[in-house]
Amino acid sequence: MITFLDLPWEDIICKKILKYLSVSEICILKFVSQQYLLLVETYFMVCRVLDLSSCGRKSSFTASSFESLTNSCETLRELKLSGCKRWLNDRLLIPVLESNLCLSNIDLTGSLDVTDESIKVLAVSCRFLQELVLAECRWLTSNALLVVGLECMYLKVLVLRGCWNIDNESLSTVVKNNKSLVVIDVGSCYSINGATISIMAKHCTKLKHINLCGCWRVDNDAIFTIKEYCKGLQSLMIKDCRDVNEKSLGLLRTSGVAIDVPKPPEYLRPLLPMDIGIYVREPFLNLQV
Repeated sequence: MITFLDLPWEDIICKKILKYLSVSEICILKFVSQQYLLLVETYFMVCRVLDLSSCGRKSSFTASSFESLTNSCETLRELKLSGCKRWLNDRLLIPVLESNLCLSNIDLTGSLDVTDESIKVLAVSCRFLQELVLAECRWLTSNALLVVGLECMYLKVLVLRGCWNIDNESLSTVVKNNKSLVVIDVGSCYSINGATISIMAKHCTKLKHINLCGCWRVDNDAIFTIKEYCKGLQSLMIKDCRDVNEKSLGLLRTSGVAIDVPKPPEYLRPLLPMDIGIYVREPFLNLQV
């Protein structure tokens, strides 16, 4: 009698069917039978996307759960560990990075116990990395980011929002060596200044989305440079940048760029007849003639 397990495991079941199940649902299959246990092990051996951003938050998911899932993973392209801060650390993460050299996307948003060591291993091992998301990773330092800039040359998405410890030199190194960047988020990176943003604009002309919220050292000159070099820019987040105003933002608005700061009231109000005298000098009549 033909059963479901008679289908080709790697080419059909793993790649065409199991990809529609969540990680939790796939793990439940292990308890059906010995054959299903082997099937699940085969799936994780050949899977290319491992998304634990949902199940990894649950109290039932532990460090040993992660080890059992990734023990045989060698072909991962995407690894999403957003919100897995309760159990994730270097001891668990580094072996996975060293075993999956073709990893292109990784999300470590909100990690607490991961350190620079993991990022250095990631940069050296996964040199074809395209998307690096380290939002709210307060532990990240300029030394680790500098290694990323020196080793990774294919980044398209870089999210460093809330990484307070990075400096201008390390970020400059990253943008100079990754000219294909399309998205960059350095919101709340308080040390980043306008000179670094200008360097970014000149080297990363393909940028479409930029987040500079809270970068209070950025000024109008940096925005002018973005306007000049990033012709395909679609959105700019600039809230809480105190030295940036409508003088530079107005030019981006005319190009259709979406900006998170609304126009000031004086730019919204239509010109009224009573305002004409402000802009047009009344004719002068010489009564002494």
